[in-house]
Amino acid sequence: GTPSGTLTLSGDAELRVEGTNSFPSGFGTYDLQSGSIVRYNSNNDQTVASLDGERYWDLLLNGNSTKTLSGNIIIDDDLGIDQRTVLSALSFNINIRGDWNRDSRNGSAFLPGTGTVIFDGASAQEIDRTNTSSAETFGNVTINNSAGVSLDNGGAQITQLDITGNLTFTNGMLELQNKPLTVSGNLINNSASTTLITNASPVTFNNTSANQEINGTN
Repeated sequence: GTPSGTLTLSGDAELRVEGTNSFPSGFGTYDLQSGSIVRYNSNNDQTVASLDGERYWDLLLNGNSTKTLSGNIIIDDDLGIDQRTVLSALSFNINIRGDWNRDSRNGSAFLPGTGTVIFDGASAQEIDRTNTSSAETFGNVTINNSAGVSLDNGGAQITQLDITGNLTFTNGMLELQNKPLTVSGNLINNSASTTLITNASPVTFNNTSANQEINGTN
């Protein structure tokens, strides 16, 4: 039948999804309120529900398995990828408005596919590392946050940021904390600013098989 009704997850409540494709379905809308957590928690591979354009608040991925997006997702706060966990984005986008945090131990990985990770929070965002320092790889990245996005500069750290697709600026800057940045696609500036990347050491355009461009609307 036609989806109807609302699934509400109140603030500070946690919903654990432990089946392969078992996020509660059949609802017309999802209201995952501020402070709520959805945790995909299984050692079997799982599908991450897209919620038909509705938003997760905090999204946590746990277990010795691969979590695969079924569509574009929006995260109003933080994303946590635990050790041993792989997140596969396929061709889908991730809008994230809080911090990106991955525990890089024991085979944890982000497989960006051809989608875009869009940092579009209203306050400063960080790309963080838990427990061990290592590089982080994204596919396409868009920065759309006037407060900026930065690598975490305390404890375990991102040692290098690798972007295998395009890096697009709509609003705000990317602070590298004196870490290297590699870009394999184009750098696109659609913002009003000419200061896009700060404290990168260095920035390397590394595509040896195709031309790369620095362009945009501004």
